[in-house]
Formats: sequence, C-alpha cells, structure tokens
Amino acid sequence: MSEENAQEPASQQQGHTGQQEGQPANKEARYRIRAKEAEARAETLGKQLHAARSGLLENALKTDSRLNPDAVADVIADMDEERFNTLFASDTPDTDGYRPNEQRLKDFVTDLLEHKPYLKRADSRPKINVPGGNKNLDDRAFDAKTSWGNAFK
Repeated sequence: MSEENAQEPASQQQGHTGQQEGQPANKEARYRIRAKEAEARAETLGKQLHAARSGLLENALKTDSRLNPDAVADVIADMDEERFNTLFASDTPDTDGYRPNEQRLKDFVTDLLEHKPYLKRADSRPKINVPGGNKNLDDRAFDAKTSWGNAFK
C-alpha cells in the first residue's frame, strides 16, 4: 500500500492530510490570518463603540442648559481620544462605563465654557421695555386689555 501512496500525485496526498483548497498549508499562516481577522473585528467593534458613545455624549451635552446645542457636534469632533474616554471611565461601582460620568461631564462643560465662552447658550427669551423695568416676555402678566384677543376690536 505504501507503494501505491508513493505513486499518487502530491495533490492527492495533500487532500488526505485534511488540507482544504484555498487554506494555507502551515499553522503559522493560519494563525496570522486569524489574528488579522480578529484585529479587523476589534477595530470594527471599537468604531461602533465610539459611535455609540459619541451619540450618548452628544445627547448629554445637548441637555446641559449652559452649552449651546448647535456647538455640541463641533465640541465632540474637536475632543481628543483621551479626554473622550475619561468622560466614560468607570472608577466607582455606581458607574458602568457605558454612560458619561455625570460629575466629569459637568466639570468638562465648566472648563470648556471657561476657555471658550462663545459656546455658552444664549438666553433665548427677548428683553422688552415695559413700565417698571425690563422683563422677559413670559414674566409679563397680560390682562384682557392688552391681550391679542382685544387687539383688533
């Protein structure tokens, strides 16, 4: 039987060793391929995590009443990776690392507004001149004589 195996072409003998067509012949090559695939998966997952965290951070920053919500996307884009990860660090048991740390986020916004005051949210309520001083529109009490219902009568 060994004489028969010796006479078989090398391609048939290779088929008996369990090698499939298109796979590298040695273990090292297979490990390199697996390592590259694992690195690609890790990179993809890292990008997905960063995108999810960016969304969470964007929502948290937009709800902060001190920061202009139109500037939030630029703030996140300009943020370095270390600072970004610091906002999500879970240093205490009550933080899970999946949401921004509230205290660190407050400190970040305070520091940001100190260095870039133009990012501060403007007061959206217009000031008007009324007898007795300047008041906001929603602070002014309207009676029946000054209401819009009687404006065209």
